[in-house]
Amino acid sequence: MTDYKKDFPLLAESDIAYLDNAATEQRPACVLDAEREFYERRNANPLRGLYELGVEATEQYEHARERVARFVHAKSERENHFYQKYDRGHQPGGVQLCAAPVKAWG
Repeated sequence: MTDYKKDFPLLAESDIAYLDNAATEQRPACVLDAEREFYERRNANPLRGLYELGVEATEQYEHARERVARFVHAKSERENHFYQKYDRGHQPGGVQLCAAPVKAWG
């Protein structure tokens, strides 16, 4: 069995097995690092602005779509749909993006 806990800082330092992902998912260190880097260097709304930070955020967003498409073996990055969790309003500061393959339109 793979030791998945080593990738998750909160789990690596404890004896708990965290199974409650209905409201909150634990994030692996690589995701925490990527989020921190984004907020420190590229914090802007993707797909909205033509200023430098907006363009960089859009490029990173599109790059993520491509990587997710490869990971889930999608035919195209257009088959991925990023959405915010439905319970965002109940978790202050809890913006989480998920990817789900969906049938591409057109």
